[in-house]
Amino acid sequence: MIYALIENGTVSNIAVIYEGNAHEFANAVLIGDIPVQIGDAYADGVFRRDSVVLLSPLEKANTIIAELDATVLDLTYQNILLEMGV
Repeated sequence: MIYALIENGTVSNIAVIYEGNAHEFANAVLIGDIPVQIGDAYADGVFRRDSVVLLSPLEKANTIIAELDATVLDLTYQNILLEMGV
């Protein structure tokens, strides 16, 4: 598994650590598929780069889908109002 090694709230290194030994690294945080790099910030369970939260590809896709859903809903509402002549 790929882990970020955290020192003073900053990613100091990226390491492949056997999951069974991860407990030996108190400052290791599992990255998963988040695109973390050395120098990124880590606080409260969230990785950030230049104050922007880093998301996994799935989280990014879900965010985009939610934004598109909101846009479609708004446009649908506007169309209904236009059809009603409001």
